[in-house]
Amino acid sequence: MIGRCFAVNNDMNDSKKFLNEEFTEKEKKLIRILREISYGEAKITVQDKQPIRIKEITKSIKL
Repeated sequence: MIGRCFAVNNDMNDSKKFLNEEFTEKEKKLIRILREISYGEAKITVQDKQPIRIKEITKSIKL
């Protein structure tokens, strides 16, 4: 159980480090596009740890 707690704590520290990094222009553009989508699904292509394309945006309505 202690090992698991340590792993979770490690992940939280990694997340904090990540949040302190600045976003690239492609990441900022991706976030802007995702915020404009009111609902649906987006498929994102990533290459070299960077988003390079949103292949499709589909909308599905559950009745």
